Amino acid sequence: MDSRSWSRDNIFLNIGILCWILVLTTWCYDYHTIPFLFLLFLFFIAHILRERIFEMFRKNKESEASVAAKSAVSAGEEKGALMLDKTVSAEDKSSNTVIASGVRFEGNINANGQIYVYGTIVGNIESQEGIVKIMRNGLVEGNIHSRELIVDGGVKGLCRAESVDICENGRVEGTLTYGTLSIKKGGLFTGQAEVLPHPENAVNVVDLIPGAMPALITSENVSDADGQKTVTTECP
Repeated sequence: MDSRSWSRDNIFLNIGILCWILVLTTWCYDYHTIPFLFLLFLFFIAHILRERIFEMFRKNKESEASVAAKSAVSAGEEKGALMLDKTVSAEDKSSNTVIASGVRFEGNINANGQIYVYGTIVGNIESQEGIVKIMRNGLVEGNIHSRELIVDGGVKGLCRAESVDICENGRVEGTLTYGTLSIKKGGLFTGQAEVLPHPENAVNVVDLIPGAMPALITSENVSDADGQKTVTTECP
């Protein structure tokens, strides 16, 4: 029994003792009917008050228990979501491949997820459903096949991707096969450019004019000829 229950019981006990004292006092003076009626009235009032007080405390306890249960459930959900986020982040991080700055890797790379190249790779990179990012000062001497290719360093070889972005410091030399191409100011591409054919409508690609110098593609000097991409502007 807690302290609050003990206090409630003491209140009713004191009321009962007070009523008996009043009854005995009036009984001593031969007032029989009045104390009996008064006693019945007090017991009736005490019973009503007792039920109401107990009901009030019972509701308070139920409310406190409900709040505590909701808090526990909310805390559990937040903890579970946090653990899930950490797991997803760990999985995403573990699926990435990083060639650090100052590292020279010779060989082919076949991986899913994102591939970051800060150093040098002499070999081919295969990530058909992933993203390859050649960071600034990074260099790849080989072929690259990926879903998305972002170049802010140097690439020498054949590149094939659905989306190709050549950033301000990007340098690409070789053959570029793409679905969409974006070359920012300062980015350079030298070689042959081909557009990926759509599955329902294949497109033949026209080679560069024989004997022409390798051209430099910027965002201003790409020309279309019947849906085919060829380079006609020479490097100034």
